[in-house]
Amino acid sequence: MRDLKAAGCEKFFTEQVSTLAERQQLAAALDLIGDGDVLVAVSLDRLVRSTRHLAQITDDLDARGATLNILVPGIDTGTAAGRDHQV
Repeated sequence: MRDLKAAGCEKFFTEQVSTLAERQQLAAALDLIGDGDVLVAVSLDRLVRSTRHLAQITDDLDARGATLNILVPGIDTGTAAGRDHQV
């Protein structure tokens, strides 16, 4: 949580579920995302379970006018370099 606070996050969603369980907190976070917002995750493995899921989330954020910032390894789709970064 410290890293998220340092990144300037205002709302926090946490959950500890198995890879097969529904991720209600992630769904709640995505429901709130709007134009100009940034979804921040500490690391890629804490956000998604597969590359397909990453593509779905980034497509959804893009459609909403929002971006994704993954602190480790430092991917920010709100920048030109981040949009060109291949995960």
